[in-house]
Amino acid sequence: MRYFKIKTGYKDEDFIPIDETELEVAMYAFLTDSKAVFKNGVVNGKNIMSITEDWHRAKGWNYGYKLTPEDFAEISRDCGEYVGLIAEVKNNVQRIIESGRPELIGKTDYTKMRTLPGRHETGPDELHVMRQLPKLT
Repeated sequence: MRYFKIKTGYKDEDFIPIDETELEVAMYAFLTDSKAVFKNGVVNGKNIMSITEDWHRAKGWNYGYKLTPEDFAEISRDCGEYVGLIAEVKNNVQRIIESGRPELIGKTDYTKMRTLPGRHETGPDELHVMRQLPKLT
């Protein structure tokens, strides 16, 4: 499971934690300024400042812990499955918005879209998922 933060303010604790199953809904709320309900909170898209990877949760670190350069090197080495996911979700959500079919939001399964640790190119599983993204007409 991959983890993300919906930043809603300037303080470190101003965020809603989500997992990859809620990422598409978060992106839709952000792009359309609409309201969304998540497992750990609700948000109006107008109040979303950013959607980012939640490295603390992904690595099991306390949220108060300040990341060091060594931690970012570890993340770079161990968390290759995050590479490109937010951009892919954004592109898919934009296609859904353009198609006028919001009922497709939250239906895409991104769990198989992974790359090997430290790799930044598309792997076979990722290509398989991309081929199965909903066709918009």
